[in-house]
Amino acid sequence: MKNKIAVFFISTFLILMISPVFNLATRLPGHTDEHVKWWELSFLYNIDFAMPLVGGLYNLLGISIDPGEVLVGKDGWFFLGDDYVGSISVKRNGMTAEDASTIEKVTANQKKWENWFKQHGVKQYRVLIGPDKDSIYPEYLPEWAAHSPDAVSAQLLKNAPPGVYVDAFSPLLAAKDKSQPLYFKTDTHWNDRGAWIAFMALANNLSKAEPALVWPDVADGDVVAVTDREGGDLSRFQRIQSWTHDQEAVLRFREKFNIPVERYDYESGALLGTNNNLPNLAPRRPELFASPKALNNKKVIWLRDSYGISLSPFMAATFSKVIQVDHESINSDGLTKLVERFKPDYVLYSVVERASRRGLFLTPPDLFATAPNTIGFKPGAKGSVAQTNDVKPADKPNTYTITGVDPYIIFTLAPQVVGSKSHQLAFEFECFNAAEPRIPLQIFWSTPSEGISESNSARFFVKQGTTSVDLSGAPGWPTTEQIVNIRFDIDSAKACSGFSIKNLATGMNVEAASKK
Repeated sequence: MKNKIAVFFISTFLILMISPVFNLATRLPGHTDEHVKWWELSFLYNIDFAMPLVGGLYNLLGISIDPGEVLVGKDGWFFLGDDYVGSISVKRNGMTAEDASTIEKVTANQKKWENWFKQHGVKQYRVLIGPDKDSIYPEYLPEWAAHSPDAVSAQLLKNAPPGVYVDAFSPLLAAKDKSQPLYFKTDTHWNDRGAWIAFMALANNLSKAEPALVWPDVADGDVVAVTDREGGDLSRFQRIQSWTHDQEAVLRFREKFNIPVERYDYESGALLGTNNNLPNLAPRRPELFASPKALNNKKVIWLRDSYGISLSPFMAATFSKVIQVDHESINSDGLTKLVERFKPDYVLYSVVERASRRGLFLTPPDLFATAPNTIGFKPGAKGSVAQTNDVKPADKPNTYTITGVDPYIIFTLAPQVVGSKSHQLAFEFECFNAAEPRIPLQIFWSTPSEGISESNSARFFVKQGTTSVDLSGAPGWPTTEQIVNIRFDIDSAKACSGFSIKNLATGMNVEAASKK
């Protein structure tokens, strides 16, 4: 360590000594920037010219030129630094109370997304986490960066909704000693072979629910050649990319599935280009990839990141129409609208491990109504009419005519139950002379400490008949206080000429109740 420190100071001193001479000799001729004067320190001591040399020297010593960006590992391996969502610290520290809370939110929200997708015609929803490189090759990390055995991602997979999350960790760990490296030594990403193994994990998972799907043969993932390539992004962070090399695994798949793929802007329908199933970056706007010779005539929405570059040819070969979009470029509202418009068979979400507990993973879908028998409703409190506004009772029981611009009914609940055990709201509803197939509603609630207000409300649409909506995803829904009243609003007086509502109750679905 003392020798490394000595080399650091000596090299730094020498670079600073020669910088003024070098810059005056090489940068001053032809220098035209009027705002920078040759005698200024920023000109004289600019050391950009020396960074490749410094990076190479530090690399030989096992020192990172920027530890936040890149870690210099063993045997020529580089790893992403802690500037990227603290991924190194997270693995060193292991599970914390904050991580446990985040995992609880992620798994709860992913269950809501799964239910939302099912209610909107999506056959299957899957999440594929691409392990960080150091999760598969921790033995090449510096000793100080060793992982805790209590891995956060392992707990996430353990607690995730059954069947939704695809375990790519186990097959990658099992395969890493049986072939060429599955990740690039000098890059953050897996190579085609690593991506293939993860894709086969997705195939095995999805085939259990969709046995009719056809997938590429396992042998298509065999490595038929290994070629040299320039160093990757991590070597660039170390300033040594130009003289660093890595290895590219070429799969049998590449020749077999050299099929035409058309790329369209989804919103405008404009053709952006065609190719023979080449890898592509994650689009910032939804783009449709159409491959008529794909193995399955199926529609997929694929939320992805840069780990999807190597996956993209596999997806195009398997599914005929795939909308790709960078998962950080779309929000909950955008995703729900995309699903409602495109009507996909499947929604797939592939993301690198370090990004698997943020963004959309922490965002629930908008509230949506379902039929209670689909979620096994268990009532806990029943509502009775306490007050009405801009409605009058009609001839039949529980039936009302709208008489003004603000029609609502307030129901008092009995017994009063805390929100965590009464977040499912169910009722039978019929809208007379409905203006649209879906009727806009707004539900308000009150507790012993807070009355009815806009901040204690949620909007959603319902259809005719028996309806249930999970209010736990509504901002402000109380979990520890009792629910006293529910106010039922027709959100537009023009939506119906009148309506009937009966059997209003709050409770939980059977699955949630069984976990309490």
